[in-house]
Amino acid sequence: MDLSRFRVPLGPLVADLGVVGIMVFSAGQLVSRLELMDRRVAILEARASSDRISERTAMLEQRASVYDRDRAEILDALHRIEAKLDGKADKQ
Repeated sequence: MDLSRFRVPLGPLVADLGVVGIMVFSAGQLVSRLELMDRRVAILEARASSDRISERTAMLEQRASVYDRDRAEILDALHRIEAKLDGKADKQ
């Protein structure tokens, strides 16, 4: 049996193995960096959304106070109108 046909030169094999090793190491570093960036982006988004929620809450509270004030003014005006109508009804 002639095994000379199956001989592989070791130089190119070692070089290819080195290239594959470097690529695996680089891919690992890239994945690690992407995971870190993903965590940082998630933190920034959480901060931004909490800021937006607090701003939205403050705006809604301000609107509610304006609506309450307007409602009180309308009720006061209605009471005055009712009082005037009651006064006119008593005169007739």
